[in-house]
Amino acid sequence: MNRNMMQAFQQFMQQNQGKDPNEMIQQMLSSGKLNQQQLNQAQQMAKQMEGPLSGMKSMFGF
Repeated sequence: MNRNMMQAFQQFMQQNQGKDPNEMIQQMLSSGKLNQQQLNQAQQMAKQMEGPLSGMKSMFGF
């Protein structure tokens, strides 16, 4: 993962702190910012990243 992506991810996490992720996804789907295919891809990526992410979670404290 490159630095820009990490910074964007951190920024996204800070902006959406305390919000319900499922609610955010629903809003993005209904606004057209996200379609079902993109959502599926994102969920697959999230599953693949679960291992490395669990290490990052303790690092970032979320």
